[in-house]
Amino acid sequence: MIAEYMASGLLAAGLLTDLLRRRVPNQLVLLGLITGCYLCICRDGIPMGISLFLKDAFWPTLLLFPFYLLGAIGAGDVKLISALSAMTGGDRIKDLILISFLTGALFALIRLIRERQLFFRSGKIFAHLVHCILSRKISKYETCKESKMCVPFTVCIWIAYFLLSFWR
Repeated sequence: MIAEYMASGLLAAGLLTDLLRRRVPNQLVLLGLITGCYLCICRDGIPMGISLFLKDAFWPTLLLFPFYLLGAIGAGDVKLISALSAMTGGDRIKDLILISFLTGALFALIRLIRERQLFFRSGKIFAHLVHCILSRKISKYETCKESKMCVPFTVCIWIAYFLLSFWR
């Protein structure tokens, strides 16, 4: 239970810094990873705790790295999810990632509808994905960061964490 409270604090700090400065500090992620390692060692002992920590911290990075390369999420978001996984265990992180992406898709859809850009941007995204598939290279998709409706992905992570915490 303490791990969830600590992860909530880490996520709240990450959310605030991302909203204020548009980035998640590496020091905050490092604090989460150290805390996750400590919690794993306390729970499972040194050899097993370290191996579980490495597994829980590493697999979300591998899973989310292609999304980072496409420009769908930032590096800070990937590192923050890895730190949350290390702190709480990898069991719930799959659900957290899925709900975060669904929330982000909903925000993007609302933004595109409000800006009357749904069909134009959808065509550009489709063309970009086809280009990536045909060229067999992942390239970043340029987004409209100057939009007033751009929502940092940490908001989606926070919403997903909140939903998972209360719908257990």
